[in-house]
Amino acid sequence: MSWTREISNQFDPVIEHVYQTFLANHCSGAAVMVIHQDNVVAETYWGRHSPNEDVRSVQADTQFHVGSVRKSYTGFAVAYAVHHGYISSRLEI
Repeated sequence: MSWTREISNQFDPVIEHVYQTFLANHCSGAAVMVIHQDNVVAETYWGRHSPNEDVRSVQADTQFHVGSVRKSYTGFAVAYAVHHGYISSRLEI
């Protein structure tokens, strides 16, 4: 699938949150890509493939080895959207 790129600052708070998490957890690398209505609206990369100095920087074609994280991403997206009033919850929190 090919997406168009229409980068927007609308998702800057999400990118900043991920970046701060990247720093706080001393990760070697991280990436954020937000696709909205078939458009890439946010995309950024940090760090390297490992803590070693002589390794490749994280970039668009970097493949991360992750386990079952879909639930974590979905949970974060929903919590973020509820917190910022983009969607509402029927549960009292």
